[in-house]
Amino acid sequence: GGAPGVSHLTAGASVLRVAMPAVSMMALARIFPPDRIAPRGTYGMVTAIPLAVASLRLDDAIAIARSPRHGRALSALAVRALAAMVAVTAAGLGVVLAAGVLPEFGQGTWFIAAAHVAAFGAWRLGCAWLLREHRMRRWMLADTAGPILLAVAQVTIGWFTGSVQAVLWGFPVSYALACLWVRGAAPSGTRSLVRRRSLVRRGWRLASRLPRVLGPNHARGP
Repeated sequence: GGAPGVSHLTAGASVLRVAMPAVSMMALARIFPPDRIAPRGTYGMVTAIPLAVASLRLDDAIAIARSPRHGRALSALAVRALAAMVAVTAAGLGVVLAAGVLPEFGQGTWFIAAAHVAAFGAWRLGCAWLLREHRMRRWMLADTAGPILLAVAQVTIGWFTGSVQAVLWGFPVSYALACLWVRGAAPSGTRSLVRRRSLVRRGWRLASRLPRVLGPNHARGP
């Protein structure tokens, strides 16, 4: 029936999301010696916080919103939060790089990280709308596209370039491509509503009521 099918889809998506980063790291470990692959791990730690709060994890809230109207309000807030985090990531990492704190990174890493946060946040919000509308097969395809494309992009870039710095480009590129699977997922006109402050404030009020529901999901990480 429908319930077992949904369970299989969600279980399959969860397994792939966890497994693909491990697969890519094992493949990269064969391409790069341990002392050269270190910047990849450092980049992951540096971007972990921006990714975790990129859209205030409102993708969970959108998926369980009581109505499309509530979903639009939460989306408006999430997009505002995402734009702010992209700017903070670019500015903060730019200052850190200019100060020479992370010499293993190139000066353009601030742009890679900002693009990564933007693409990741857009992908998660699109997936949330697919899940909310119970378009499960398309959701599974979109939800697993990010980690699968990331693994493929990183290994491919690393193999052809032999540069760990180039491998970092796999993050924004893969999630930008994953956004192709979620295009059109949100209702039409959702983007234009981001400019309405009243809608953003409504999204904030709605989100403030959900911490007990969303709390366990926050532990999943980005």
